[in-house]
Amino acid sequence: MRAQERPAPPVVSVTSRDVSLARRLERAEAAACAAIVDARARVEPAVGATRIDVAGATALYDGVGSPLTQSFGIGLFDPFGVAEFERVEAFFAERGAVAA
Repeated sequence: MRAQERPAPPVVSVTSRDVSLARRLERAEAAACAAIVDARARVEPAVGATRIDVAGATALYDGVGSPLTQSFGIGLFDPFGVAEFERVEAFFAERGAVAA
């Protein structure tokens, strides 16, 4: 089948159940990772592990290169505008964890 003959992809709609599930999953993963970051902050303070909450989202820092250094829930809970993005970006940049 040639490219122009391929059927159109199915239309995917987002339901309130999908958003509700996404929020629950983001909260659960953020809480689990935050517990680890909080523990690292207590046990290995030199790492500088910390976290912040911004507009319902959670940004975690567990060291440069750590898989826990990431954010969860951006835009899922509260509006997330330029000021909020700048705050999260500054949080990571201040710790040397910038996107590649």
